[in-house]
Amino acid sequence: MDEALHIEGEISSSLKRTAVWLASLLPFGQSSQVFEQVGQIGLSGMSIHRCVGDASAQVHDYLAPQPVRKTANIDMGASTDGFYVNVRKDSKDWTEMKVGTVFHLEAGLEAGADDLATQVGEPPEPVQAIHAVAQTYVSVLTQSQAGDAPDRIGLKLQTEAEQRGWGSAQQTVFVADGAAWIWAQAERRFPDSAHVVDWYHAKQHLCEVAKLMNHADPSSIAGWVQAQSDRLYHGNITDLIAVCTAHANPNISPDDVDKQLNYFRTHLQRMQYADFQRAGLPIGSGVVESAAKQYKHRLAAAGMRWSQHGIQRLSPFIDARLSNRLEPLLHHCFPF
Repeated sequence: MDEALHIEGEISSSLKRTAVWLASLLPFGQSSQVFEQVGQIGLSGMSIHRCVGDASAQVHDYLAPQPVRKTANIDMGASTDGFYVNVRKDSKDWTEMKVGTVFHLEAGLEAGADDLATQVGEPPEPVQAIHAVAQTYVSVLTQSQAGDAPDRIGLKLQTEAEQRGWGSAQQTVFVADGAAWIWAQAERRFPDSAHVVDWYHAKQHLCEVAKLMNHADPSSIAGWVQAQSDRLYHGNITDLIAVCTAHANPNISPDDVDKQLNYFRTHLQRMQYADFQRAGLPIGSGVVESAAKQYKHRLAAAGMRWSQHGIQRLSPFIDARLSNRLEPLLHHCFPF
């Protein structure tokens, strides 16, 4: 009967598929509790862990179905970011995991929306709201000695974008925060796309600059930031830098001021927010920050500590689940 039902080690293939799917959502112990409470099945957390190991051994030869490349009239975007997970190793416990996402852009008019344009002095009229849809995800774990995580996530993201038809999209955008490793990959992997530094990160740096001005109280800082946001939004970065330099607090080191202003000098062409919005492109990287939160929910919850091998075995299934591709992957790993 076991042979007829393709049961190995007292667990059927269909049950293994369910176990791996659940493990991509919940810790192994909680997954065991779900089996007990919902299915009346006694499957231990360690058994579920072994199911993930069995499945991961089959991932390397899995060829994901190629998506339909009907992107000629579609705008596409990509983004990447990082977060930390607790991984057991000799030198340190916290290791960065890098995630990336590729998505389509969907535009719609929302009358009276609380949009950026109305916040920085634009007239309160219908504005274009750009949404990320049809997201797919990739991830890599930084390895302690290699130091090649930026290249690995960059290559994975580029491959995913090309498979989804990036080259035939109507227009493309790469949007992210200001980290140097991100923009090195963007310039290398997506040189022909619009490059946008996340608006909200830019505003945070503007707040840091405000603290270096002659503004001691929070209300004064807020007023200064609001006044300079219009320059920032319209891409008048040279004027913004000139204002900041002219009104810097004489008690603050010029090097400290220059360090903050270098952020705006470096990303000047990536901060043309009004132009980007007029072109129907997003100016916020919330889509990848949301992705990082979803990975952290499974991999970096309180008390979680992983081996490198353990997290590398599970992450492909998290990628696939978030990308709505888990079912064919599981059927490849457990075909019966």
